[in-house]
Amino acid sequence: MQVLNAQQSFVRLLLSYVVLGIAVVLLQGCTDPVSVPAEEETSLAATSSATADAKRGPGQAAGTQDETIAGIAANNPNFSILVQALTEAGLVETLNSDGQYTVFAPSNAAFADLIDELDGVDSAEELLALPTLNSILLYHVVPGRRFARTVTRQKRINTLNGAFLFVDETILTDANNRTSEIVGVDIAARNGVIHEIDTVVLPPLN
Repeated sequence: MQVLNAQQSFVRLLLSYVVLGIAVVLLQGCTDPVSVPAEEETSLAATSSATADAKRGPGQAAGTQDETIAGIAANNPNFSILVQALTEAGLVETLNSDGQYTVFAPSNAAFADLIDELDGVDSAEELLALPTLNSILLYHVVPGRRFARTVTRQKRINTLNGAFLFVDETILTDANNRTSEIVGVDIAARNGVIHEIDTVVLPPLN
């Protein structure tokens, strides 16, 4: 009888050790940090970065510029004829103001092509003397701050001229069925944004 009791006591002790060992293993499993392979960590970091970038609008990743639209154009030699035209038409003050504008800015090459296209215009000076200059320039200005992803989703845009530009992704079609391509996008300014175009668009010709 004593032998039986001793065996039962031994079994109980053994079971206690087994239960204690299981408890220790489970406890370690709960407290040990989960290790992530280096490749997975890189992937997670890239996904997080991409998600953050997607929340920013185009042109905003580099930060908002301190200069106005007129100031940025004046500092870009590719827009020198545009700046002369804006000055001649008295629109520099408008594009220096606190309002928000989107400007489709023709390059110097675009103005050179327009000089070749227009009858009776043989130089930049003659172009700047056109009585329709103000109307032409206002046809390139849109109220509001519109980055490329907004512009390219629209079918038409109402300009400060009062007439529409029709949009097909990066192609603008003017009132005379002439086309211009947006070749540079999202030049952010304090008071709006500039998109460079390769052809001067023309409003309705009366």
